[in-house]
Amino acid sequence: MLLRTVSHLSRRIHSSQRLLSIHKCPSCGQNLPTPLPACNSCWSIHRVPSDLPHHQLFDLHEPNGFNIDTMDLKNRFRRAQMACHPDSWQSKGPEKHKIAESLSSQVNEAYKTLMNPLSRVEYILGQNGHPVLEQDTADGLEFMSEVMAARETIEEEGKDEIQLVLVETQGTIALVLESISLGVAAQEWETVKKAAVRLKYLEGIERAARQRLEEEEG
Repeated sequence: MLLRTVSHLSRRIHSSQRLLSIHKCPSCGQNLPTPLPACNSCWSIHRVPSDLPHHQLFDLHEPNGFNIDTMDLKNRFRRAQMACHPDSWQSKGPEKHKIAESLSSQVNEAYKTLMNPLSRVEYILGQNGHPVLEQDTADGLEFMSEVMAARETIEEEGKDEIQLVLVETQGTIALVLESISLGVAAQEWETVKKAAVRLKYLEGIERAARQRLEEEEG
């Protein structure tokens, strides 16, 4: 089954300590609530490089960039949006408003990417020169056979069987996430990429199972 296919990848994830930084306004020197150069004291706002790493936008400095506390990220996102939300800068002039729109867009994109484990690992792989391509497929005939079997169950069987597929797939996803964390920590990018491709298939199965269960209940 899918769970057995990746069970050998399961390891303990070591927790990492967050590093807190103090950021100063480049114009007035006041402390800023976020890494963004948007100051509500002197109302100065500046652009940041378009290729600034997503983690830096939220002041995330964990040694393992894949291990993210999503509740912490959500709080950081809210603070960042409060600092640069275009509505707050509407009355400060068209140029500052335009910069706020740009910052807000960057923050939204970074948050969306980092919140989801699949898009997060794909981003990390891309940053390290190993992008996941559309044509990349999972290796291993056994794994692909199990994917096909799960899809058939979702399409043809009843609620109880689909629920079993969903539970097993969620367990397998948890193991794959652990293997990705270990691979990122070791910078074993080819291993991480293979796990990321598998995760893409597994998330597809999870979505399909949830959709069928909703249809059954409806």
